[in-house]
Amino acid sequence: MIEEGDNDQEEEILPQSHHAAVVLPNLAKLSIGNLPQLSCIWNGPSYHVKLPSLTKVEVRKCKSLIYLFTLLVAQSLVQLKSLYVSDCKSLEHLVMTEEGDNDEISSEHDLQIHSSFLSKLESLKITSCERLEHIFPVSFARVLVQLEKFTVENAPMLNQVFYLDNGSEENVVAADGKETSLIKLPKLKVLKLDGLASFISFCPENFHSSWPALEDFTIDKCSMSFGTEVRDLQENLRILRIGSSNQLYDTILSRLKDGFFKNLEDLRISNCGVKVLFQLKDGEQHTFSLPYLKTLRLLYLPELEGLWSKSPTLVSSLENLTTLYMSHCNRLRNIFSASLAKNLSQLQRLYIYDCGELEEIMVEEDEENQILFFQNLLQIVVGRCPKIRRLFAITVAPRLQKLERIHACYNSELEEVFGDKDVADVMDHKEIVLPQLDCLTLIHLPSLSKFCPVGYHFIFPSLSNGQVDCLGFDEIQKRLPRSMETGNLKHAHHC
Repeated sequence: MIEEGDNDQEEEILPQSHHAAVVLPNLAKLSIGNLPQLSCIWNGPSYHVKLPSLTKVEVRKCKSLIYLFTLLVAQSLVQLKSLYVSDCKSLEHLVMTEEGDNDEISSEHDLQIHSSFLSKLESLKITSCERLEHIFPVSFARVLVQLEKFTVENAPMLNQVFYLDNGSEENVVAADGKETSLIKLPKLKVLKLDGLASFISFCPENFHSSWPALEDFTIDKCSMSFGTEVRDLQENLRILRIGSSNQLYDTILSRLKDGFFKNLEDLRISNCGVKVLFQLKDGEQHTFSLPYLKTLRLLYLPELEGLWSKSPTLVSSLENLTTLYMSHCNRLRNIFSASLAKNLSQLQRLYIYDCGELEEIMVEEDEENQILFFQNLLQIVVGRCPKIRRLFAITVAPRLQKLERIHACYNSELEEVFGDKDVADVMDHKEIVLPQLDCLTLIHLPSLSKFCPVGYHFIFPSLSNGQVDCLGFDEIQKRLPRSMETGNLKHAHHC
């Protein structure tokens, strides 16, 4: 292993020595970092360098470095499995394909006789390389047969991953000698593209890429549009994160209507202008089927007004959703209707933050049906929602037999945890036991005056961690005598 760092004057790593060959047959890891003056890793004819055992390369904070390897040096990296490049502000190329040395390979077409080149690369991560415009010529794609993880972040000048070198499509030749327009990464499982303001496409015009094994796809703050790549994503995709791309969201939604992405387990939508998450137009009778979806995260959706545009009976397969996380959805006034909630029978964790217009979790008109819902809920967390007045109707409480945590903070208008829009009695039994509740936190709630309507009594036999910070603590204390007897409920400073 060779490691270099903290040397402001270093200009090269493998110095030229009378054109003698540098052969390091056992070097497995090369780590270079904090070398602001480094202009090249090797200075001299590239045919002098052989690194046949190198499996891992890390290059960090080398702001003067323009490229990592020449083509001939890269061809010796037959065992390379991991390449990580970060904070190299001048980097323009990973592999410099244009060489002035006559002993270098003269064209990408010659790569056909070097089929082992980069053929074992499994992980490639590039972050904060501000001048990088592209990554590989298209001819490199056919050797990246083992690539499983590919991440590019914060590369504002990047416009393509694969590009046509010398502007000629004739250079693109498949292993069987035939011209091809398909760029296939057969083992790619994780793909993340984030912060690519100039990104145009994954590959050149008249080419399309295919990721048949993709399981985890993140795209955020990218200007590109997707075509066949998204249409080809089907069976293996488990995790999908979409940010700052209305076009891609619309494409995904269209595919959902057609019955695709049924194996999704984790879906995150952020920083999009979507008004309704699952939008159905007039006359459409599609069913959104996501039978394996476990986690749904909706973040920074300033236009979001609702989850479904029509009856959620058309969203028939969310029965395995266990976690719903919502944050900064400032037009959302409520989350669930009764018909939607009954499709979420496995919901265990509900987190809601910074939803400025949120007034209620369940729509008030469906209160009489709420006793049927949330029987598997473990945690409810609501924070910084200034217009919400209660968490649940009192009719929901008896069903919360698995509830372990209630956390409410910085909700300025929250008046009660469990409430009832009418003063009239709605239940025959007034004593409610939450047997699994272990943690109760009510802090910075200046309007909270009671835990539940007058006449009801809650018992928390398992409470071990409780904190109440509100003006109505004395009234809440009367509602929770069992908890107070154990000394587990603490009265923090008043709001």
